[in-house]
Amino acid sequence: MSGTRREFLRRVAQVGGYRATYLTMQAMGLLGTAAAAEPLALEGGTRHGTKVVILGAGMAGLSAAYELGKAGYDCTVLEARDRVGGRNWTVRRGATLDMTDGTRPAHTLLLAADIAIVEHLTNLAPVPPTGATFTATPPRIAGLATFPVRAFATLN
Repeated sequence: MSGTRREFLRRVAQVGGYRATYLTMQAMGLLGTAAAAEPLALEGGTRHGTKVVILGAGMAGLSAAYELGKAGYDCTVLEARDRVGGRNWTVRRGATLDMTDGTRPAHTLLLAADIAIVEHLTNLAPVPPTGATFTATPPRIAGLATFPVRAFATLN
C-alpha cells in the first residue's frame, strides 16, 4: 500500500472514527504527550499594588480575573459586548436573539418551540444527499440549551 501519512490517517478515520485516528496518531508519535496539570502558583499582588487589565470577558478572561483576584491583584475586565461569555452564550426559554439588521435567527424560534437543534456537523462528504437517514439523540435537560451529541447517518 503506497500513499501518504495523511491518506493513511484518513482511511483509519473512515473505518474507526475519531478515537481510532487519535490513538493511531499517538502511536505514530504525531501527538505530544499530555502535560500534567499543576496548581497555579501566583505571587501575591497586593504588596506591589499591581493592577491588571484583562481584555475580553470570555471564559479565559473571566478565569484569569478570578485567579488573579484570588492572588490579590486588582483586576479590571474590559468587554466590547454588552454581555460576558465571549463565544459561549446560552439561550434559555424566553430569551431572544435580535440581530443588528432586525432579523431573528432560527435558533430563537426553534428553541422557543421546544425543538432541539443539531448543528456543527462534520465529515458529511461521504453521506449522499438522498438515501440516508440522519439520527441524533440530544438529551432533554431543563435549562440547558446546548449539549454535544453523537449523530450519525445510516445509508438506506
